[in-house]
Amino acid sequence: MNLPKRINDLLNVINKLSKIIIMETEHLKKNKRPSEIKSLEKDKTSLSNYYEKEIKELSLLPRDSFTDSTSELEILKSTLNKFKKILDDHNRALFAAKTVTERMIKSISEEVARINNPPRGYNNYSMSFLTPKSNQKPVSIVLNEII
Repeated sequence: MNLPKRINDLLNVINKLSKIIIMETEHLKKNKRPSEIKSLEKDKTSLSNYYEKEIKELSLLPRDSFTDSTSELEILKSTLNKFKKILDDHNRALFAAKTVTERMIKSISEEVARINNPPRGYNNYSMSFLTPKSNQKPVSIVLNEII
């Protein structure tokens, strides 16, 4: 396959991948639910694999092989810069969704611990006030999911 055709194919893949990532980012910013973007996962994975393979192969080519396709190479460089900005925005949205989820889980576990383990003290008869629920250990909730 000639080099200009490979670069144009890579540009098409980057554009498709950018559209998918932008859709995911907008969804995360609006809804904050990473589980609802699974429908785009298959396309994103296949495009990402192709992107990685082509970038790796292009980087292994000698520099003098790019002399015939300098205009395509310049377009590729500018497209890659835009793509990196899109990825940065996407990473920020993912981090924000992750942080919201972690804080929500932390507050739920703290509330469960507070309800199940009330403050200890004495009642009106100077006797230690312990309920059967207060003997239980606090419960923590941990979700270990990679997005």
